[in-house]
Amino acid sequence: MNRKAALIDKFKQMQELIRQLTDLNMQIHATEARNKEKATAKFAYIRQQAKEIRSSQKIVKEYYNNMMHKAYNEPHFLDNKK
Repeated sequence: MNRKAALIDKFKQMQELIRQLTDLNMQIHATEARNKEKATAKFAYIRQQAKEIRSSQKIVKEYYNNMMHKAYNEPHFLDNKK
């Protein structure tokens, strides 16, 4: 009888440990899901920022090139004859 009671206690302890492990596993999965959502949102934000930076750099470069060409005047030959 004593051995049977000890086995029942061990079995109940194992059941409790299994419940705790299951709870921890569920918490880990929930945390991983939240982290994945946050990471996805952060990467999308970073991609958008990089796209905006590339676009603004392109605009600045085009503006600079445009202004440089306007400042450059083609040489002209002036004829002083009337």
